[in-house]
Amino acid sequence: GHYERSPMYHSIVTEDYLDIFNLLESNDSFDSKQDKLLLQNKCSKALDFLSMILMPDGDIPLFNDSAFKIAPAPESLFVYGSKLVDYQLPKTPYSQQIINLPNSGYYGVKSGQDMIVADFGEIAPDYQPGHGHCDLLSYELAIDGQRIIVDSGVYDYQANSERKYCRSTKGHNTVMLNGEEQSEIWGVFRVARRAKPIKPSIHEKGKTINISGGHNGYERQQRGRIHSRSIEVANHSWSIKDRIEGNGSCLIENYIHLHPDFTAAIDKNKIALSNSNGELCAEISFSGQVEVAIEDNEWYPEFGNRISNSVIVFSSQTQLPFEMEYNICKYLQ
Repeated sequence: GHYERSPMYHSIVTEDYLDIFNLLESNDSFDSKQDKLLLQNKCSKALDFLSMILMPDGDIPLFNDSAFKIAPAPESLFVYGSKLVDYQLPKTPYSQQIINLPNSGYYGVKSGQDMIVADFGEIAPDYQPGHGHCDLLSYELAIDGQRIIVDSGVYDYQANSERKYCRSTKGHNTVMLNGEEQSEIWGVFRVARRAKPIKPSIHEKGKTINISGGHNGYERQQRGRIHSRSIEVANHSWSIKDRIEGNGSCLIENYIHLHPDFTAAIDKNKIALSNSNGELCAEISFSGQVEVAIEDNEWYPEFGNRISNSVIVFSSQTQLPFEMEYNICKYLQ
């Protein structure tokens, strides 16, 4: 994966590598087979990474600074790669595939047309944090080929409220404590003190796959104040368990951003998710001493493009340590 941990920039750089290989192949004065083989191998690995993280709709997850229609479409890159370096997409099992990319911090599970992919890695390289967001322990989820829980995306690179929001903790499917950011985001491309991942991992036990990890970003508030999350993937369900270590009183807010095509309706301790046709697609059940609300917000899938969407917010003013869990269950007709 590209070192800036952005699927959009990974796609751009992959095209650059393929262009360089194309130029060298077309230049009779360049005859270093060793260099060509090295570049060919890098191109193939970059395309493998891209194929691994693609959502069922065939496009990238919007982690960090990523938006649609900036980089070449993934399908066009695969075609380009097949012509230049004889690239073939890896054969993947339809039943289930584990995404385990620790160098980039991406973990997930594909199962048919359902997929979850989570960011449990570093916000960015220490020397280049400009494209990093407060998305540690956040995720995107697709059901039956459609994104249902989304990253907020990117609106632009200007010093405005949209840029600030897209990089914020609140702009992602993760937990905010006392209204403060995981990492100290400032300016348009700056990050000061940064949350560090704690033991991210993915493992399989029987028919269940568990993604787990944590971060220390909230130790700026109090030593030992750690956010840990596990995502348990079972048959047509995704269970998200959060634990906040520490002591004292704390305001905890847990966000779930819905794709604009989906709406949410609260009924006691359950939330029904329906598509634009009014059809029930999934249900979220939750436990723990929390209040739940549905807020109006915006999704930024492309530069300069804003679309209204809904955000589910679990909140609790409580004493630490604290645990909460919600379970997303696919509706099976």
